[in-house]
Amino acid sequence: MDEDNHRIKFSVFLLNSQRLDRYLGDVFSMSRVTAKAWIRSGRIQRNNKTLKPADIVTQKDELMVALPKKCVGPIVPHATHDGTVIYADEWVIPILYSDDHLMVINKPVGLIVHGGPGIQSETLVDILMSAGVALADVGHDRFGIVHRLDQFTEGLMVIAKSKLAYDGLQTQFKERRVQKHYYAVLKGVLRATEGVIDYPIGRDVSVRARQSCRHFILGTEKDALTEYKVVRQWSNVSFVDVRLITGRTHQIRVHFSALNCPVLGDALYSRQTKKGEGYYLQSYRLTFDHPVLGKFLEFQLPVSSRLKKYAGNDADDECKSNKYR
Repeated sequence: MDEDNHRIKFSVFLLNSQRLDRYLGDVFSMSRVTAKAWIRSGRIQRNNKTLKPADIVTQKDELMVALPKKCVGPIVPHATHDGTVIYADEWVIPILYSDDHLMVINKPVGLIVHGGPGIQSETLVDILMSAGVALADVGHDRFGIVHRLDQFTEGLMVIAKSKLAYDGLQTQFKERRVQKHYYAVLKGVLRATEGVIDYPIGRDVSVRARQSCRHFILGTEKDALTEYKVVRQWSNVSFVDVRLITGRTHQIRVHFSALNCPVLGDALYSRQTKKGEGYYLQSYRLTFDHPVLGKFLEFQLPVSSRLKKYAGNDADDECKSNKYR
């Protein structure tokens, strides 16, 4: 291997042909998401021609790699799973269900679901791939991701392992047949103890990372419906049970901010000071039909320890009595 000013040239040694992104992932101990980013940025050449992630490399191909001064994406720590839990250096991810087509997990708070501009830390997709979990390859970097949870939203997520499952789940989400329930801690007291928030959501006109109900770029808005019931209130904090009827980006955070009761700890949608523990949201209930086997699947978590301090010790009993039917 010759090195010249951050460029290396080497010959491929493989018994069988392999996709370039997979090969680079093995050679450089990186995720396929990171490998794709390297390839798409033009860092990889064969015979002075740039390549695509799906291009095949074979025995004795010669590759030129322009190594970045800083890593384009995260180098994923070693991850494993035993069928019930996924273990990575900094994360423990419980598996609630798994078969050949899909997996349901309890996503930890703080873990980003997939890569994007400016994201340098490891993501859920990186960890799943590193642990050897098969994910549906649907032609972009969000392997198997049918829906996502924001970084500081913890709880239930379904992951597609096969293309058949991915397509079936996407259809159910579009047709609003997937039931999604959340617990949220709000800063403030709502005027009504239950109701439906019906405000369209679009991209904020001034802050690219933000969505808005009131100051969005015309043409980007989509209808958004959020149903809620107050479980418990104090003088300045509310604990609510939320059912998402639609699934827009940051929907819960945007809608409750519009009611002047932002999610506790959410600095993006309020003037609250940003804290390390982030905002207080939990995806606690998820129901859908198995897209391949056809059976009805239902998953539910108790109130997490992080939210329970705001909900009270008897929160689970109270939440059951307020549960949507």
